[in-house]
Amino acid sequence: MSTLRMLILPILLLPLAAYAADTHEAAAKALLEALQQRELHEAQLDQLYPEMLALAEEMGMPENDRESYRKMSGRLVDLMREEMSWEKLEPVLAEAYASVYTEAELWELAAFFGSPLGRKYVERTPQLMAETNRIMRGISSNFVKRMAELPKQMAAEEMLRKREAGVEPASAN
Repeated sequence: MSTLRMLILPILLLPLAAYAADTHEAAAKALLEALQQRELHEAQLDQLYPEMLALAEEMGMPENDRESYRKMSGRLVDLMREEMSWEKLEPVLAEAYASVYTEAELWELAAFFGSPLGRKYVERTPQLMAETNRIMRGISSNFVKRMAELPKQMAAEEMLRKREAGVEPASAN
């Protein structure tokens, strides 16, 4: 009789496990909704094309290359909208949140982000992201310039090191 119970018990618990997984997923989706992730995702995609064009201008892309760059950028954004649609992202994001937070934590987070302060945070996130992107473009622009100078600096340092060691530079015959 105990063997029969051991075989039946898992079968009886299966619907309970499926229910628990569904409620955990529901909590994750409630958090995604409270975070307005769909709207933020769409806003990010909307900002992508103008940011790509601004980057080309900041990098000094010649005008004759910009038209093809504009077309390519437009196609890339369209491709991203297809491949990274909300319908494809939502289940993956919900699974990720559910793997990191307990169901109770997800419901608490959803409640916070549904509160006035939480909504304010969510509503200002796109503005914060735009400002952060602007700052990072400036930082990365300086980094790219310095990175381009690095080989010249290293070659000069190597020449100085050899000169100090008394090694003659190789002739260019």
